[in-house]
Amino acid sequence: SLFAVALLDEALALRAAGITGRILVLGPAEPGSLGLYAAQRIESSVPSREHLAQAGAAAARTPLEVHLKIDSGMGRIGLREEDRAGLRAALGAAPAGLRVRGVFSHFADVERLDSAFCGEQLVRFGRACADGAEALGGRPFERHLANSAGLLRDRRFHFDYARVGFALWAPPAFEPAERAPAAAAEQERALTVRTRVSQVKTLHAGEPVGYGRTYL
Repeated sequence: SLFAVALLDEALALRAAGITGRILVLGPAEPGSLGLYAAQRIESSVPSREHLAQAGAAAARTPLEVHLKIDSGMGRIGLREEDRAGLRAALGAAPAGLRVRGVFSHFADVERLDSAFCGEQLVRFGRACADGAEALGGRPFERHLANSAGLLRDRRFHFDYARVGFALWAPPAFEPAERAPAAAAEQERALTVRTRVSQVKTLHAGEPVGYGRTYL
């Protein structure tokens, strides 16, 4: 099994709670923190050549396991196709203590069933894995691409792991809803969220609500 968390603090909390198995931090490591990753046997994400160099420097002192993060179309952190040209040389120069445990990416809009972009991302991810296989000289590594919606939508997206988050408490909101995979309705929820209304207010037309001021 593999626990995937967003931040190092969350991984350390799992260690403090007695979790001894594998933990992967999906976000990039903060500068200077990789020694703690190595000491606590926490796997780090590598989204750039710079992060790979930092991981190599840390692994020269204490063995470190990493996962290469690929930007297959999400547009956030990750190695782009043009960034991977020198990956083989960079990995070849890395110390023996650095082990690439996996290669992963993330879907941008897999919940929209009328979009074919997740299929394009799948193709890009396949090319990235082929690049990784060449760079690693045939050494085995794990592949993971699917989030909750990806896991439910298509078996082609499954690979070695699926990073299930939202589906732990509610089915993903597929669009259009009438075409949602049957598996989405068969989920057994792992928790219940309860709250109380703390304030009701009236806003003027055009005033934003929420993160990023995206809801008007």
